[in-house]
This record gives sequence, structure tokens and C-alpha cells, in this order.
Amino acid sequence: MAPELTLATLLPREFEICETDNVDLEIRVSNTGSGTTSDVVVEAKLPEGLSYEGRSVFRHNVGTLKAGERKKFNAPLKVHAPGRYAVQATAKSNNGMSTDAATVTLTARESDLQVQTAGPSEEYLGIPVEYEILVRNDGSATAREVKIESVVPTGAELVDASSGGKLDGNLVHWEITELPAGQTALFRVRYESQDGGVMRNVVTAKSLCSSDTTAIARTKLRGVASMVVEVVDTEDPIKVGDEEVYKIRVTNQGSAPETNVMVECTIPGEMRLVSANGASETNGNGRSDDIYFRPLRELKAGETAEWEVKVQGIQPGDLRFAVTVDSDQHNRPVRETEATRVFN
Repeated sequence: MAPELTLATLLPREFEICETDNVDLEIRVSNTGSGTTSDVVVEAKLPEGLSYEGRSVFRHNVGTLKAGERKKFNAPLKVHAPGRYAVQATAKSNNGMSTDAATVTLTARESDLQVQTAGPSEEYLGIPVEYEILVRNDGSATAREVKIESVVPTGAELVDASSGGKLDGNLVHWEITELPAGQTALFRVRYESQDGGVMRNVVTAKSLCSSDTTAIARTKLRGVASMVVEVVDTEDPIKVGDEEVYKIRVTNQGSAPETNVMVECTIPGEMRLVSANGASETNGNGRSDDIYFRPLRELKAGETAEWEVKVQGIQPGDLRFAVTVDSDQHNRPVRETEATRVFN
């Protein structure tokens, strides 16, 4: 009577680490001889990256095998990382018999999403800020059911999104059925805000078999001051000796305050100053062709300041009342004129 051990092992050729990271090593041990053998043990040393119940060695007591008997069982191996793994098992019995199974090789793959987002470091308020979003699969397996989300920044509104991006609540999202290993996908989104401070584009990418990944881009939003100057006369034409009133209106149509707003008026020689008042006091005395109003400390965005200058026509002519307005935010002053006809 001569027992004889044979051993076979099976592993999938390819394995994707996804909802589970366990793969079954199938083991078949047989006694193809004519006698019984006992205390049969199957053992396999596992390469780094595989383990069995937390150990680097798989060991299983098969027990007794009668002549012609075969036993089959599975060993769930944990795959810790993608890679290529070779496994060889050995069967031994109490009578000194030993046999090796053929080496089986497992290639474990895993998708690995990475996301980046970039935009300008600074931008002016009221101008759309564009962010580029790059999603990359650095893994060895195809990423499936990929979802990308961009959070609408606080105080901002979506202007547009490329590649079919859709707004849902405070999220702009895109979906990709598959992103193969080594491939990238590019998206763009634009937001606009009227609030100062820092705009943040927070982007998250996730897929069926990959961990979530997040990236953030920040843009400092700067306000810009913008003056509009209007000068109108209330009576035109006027007779010599009559009075004319010029109204000066300065509006800040920008998104940042104007500071130290200075208004200067030039009165034609054919007119004489009667009075001047408004948002700031004047230092004019009526004996000069120029009137200077003291600087207005601040004109906030969206606000309007007004001044009024009253003059008397003393000589006939086609006259020009000129106004110059300047502030800390402007390299060049704004100049406006108003024509008035004075007749006898």
C-alpha cells in the first residue's frame, strides 16, 4: 500500500481591489496512491502584500486522506496593495511525503483618483473667476462611476460649467462612466461674487472603487473703485444778473470705496460765485476762479455724493463751468464741463 500526495492551487489571474480586498486561494489536495496517509498539512508562505488572518503564512491541517480521496477548501487571502504576487503551496504528511503545487500568480489592481484645481490668486469683484479641475487616475485599474463635485463658494453664484456640469443645490457636479488607468479628465467652472474676501473652490472626486480625494484653490477678491461724475445746470440760458445753480453728482459704481474724494470747480470769468455747499465744505471765497471742496473722507461702493454751486452771470457769453474730481484710487482725475448761455 503506497499513498501519494498531489496538490493543486488556483488563484484568479486578475483581481481588482474594490468593495472587498479578499481573494480566495483554492486548494485541492489528493491522495492518488493506494494507501491511507494521515496528518496531512498544507502550507504556503505569502509574499509581502498578502496575508491570511493577519499572518504571512497560510497553514491548514487537512487530516487523514484515504486512497483516492480528495479534499478541497478555500483560503481567503487579504490583498493589502496592488501588485503582482506569486504563491506556492506545499503539502506534507506524517510519513514524510511532500509535494509542491505549481506557482500561481495574482495581479491585483486598484484605481487611484487624484484631483487638482487651480485658479487665479487674485481677481476683482464682479468678474467671473475661472477654476480648472483636473482629475487623474494614478492607479492600475479603471475607475468606474466617477463623480466630481465643486462646492459653490459662499456668497458666489455659478456662471457656467464645462462638459455638462450641473448645479444641484450648492454643488456643481460631473459624472464619468469610466476613467482608465493613467488617463485624465479636465473640467472648468466659473463663479462670480460681489463679496470681498477669499473665494474657495473645494473639489472632491470619488469613484466606485477609490477613496475620495479633495483639492482646494483660493482666490483673493479685490474691490475696484469707479467714479462717475455728472454736472448739470438748472437754468439755461440765463440773463446777465440772474443766478445759475450747478449740481455736481459723484457716484461710486465700483466695488471698493473711494477715499479722499476731492472736487474742484472752475468758474468762468463772466460769472461770480454766490454760494457753494454739499457733501464736504468749501474753502472758496468768491474772489477766485477756482473753488476747492475739502476732501470727502469716503464714498462707499454704490453711494452718491452731491455738491451745489450757485453763481451769478455778470457778462454775456457761451460759458463753460468745469469740474475736476480726484481720489486716492485714481491716477488721473475725472473732468466734466457744463455749457451755459448768458445773454443781455
